[in-house]
Amino acid sequence: MDPEGLPVAQISQTGSIEAAQDHVDQAYSLKMNAEKFAESMKHTESGETFAVAANHYHQAALEYSLLDDHNNAALHHKASADLHHNSAIQYEKTDNYEKSIAEHYEAGVHHHFASIRYDAIDDEKNMREQLSKSLLHKGMAKFGSDYVLPPKHQARFIDIDDMSCKEGFELVLKSTTNEPSCIQFSSTVKLLERGWAIKIPN
Repeated sequence: MDPEGLPVAQISQTGSIEAAQDHVDQAYSLKMNAEKFAESMKHTESGETFAVAANHYHQAALEYSLLDDHNNAALHHKASADLHHNSAIQYEKTDNYEKSIAEHYEAGVHHHFASIRYDAIDDEKNMREQLSKSLLHKGMAKFGSDYVLPPKHQARFIDIDDMSCKEGFELVLKSTTNEPSCIQFSSTVKLLERGWAIKIPN
């Protein structure tokens, strides 16, 4: 098994910076092609190309893991996750929800891998952020691309300044527990006046 727990047959084992850079170069070129496909409304081709580019970033991350370069391994797992997310969005535009779900799940997996690498270098802030994104994308795989991790779950991993809500909702603190909560914009004033919610200090 490799450092991420994947079968050895699926990875290159050179453990060299040259091999990592070659994968990065290929990923970047494919990413550019995927973006051109997206601009031309060729969403299936874009989704496929983003996914292949993501795999090259994954391969680069594995090379860096073999070199015990945890920071670069984390960065490239993050890049892989971002491209899997892009792939999911492109597939969703063609109503190919099966592939969109699979790509969201892959994004979650690579954010999780990134968190492991950050944990290896005691970077707690980035480790927690990547765990949050991992849960978010796994939620997107289950509930759809507009899924947002509930604030009480976000609070386990990230600071309140980095939390987010679904479109049309605002992040506030519940006055009785001081816990973050997302409420509809249309209800904000009323709940603030009633004392149910309080604004988050800037």
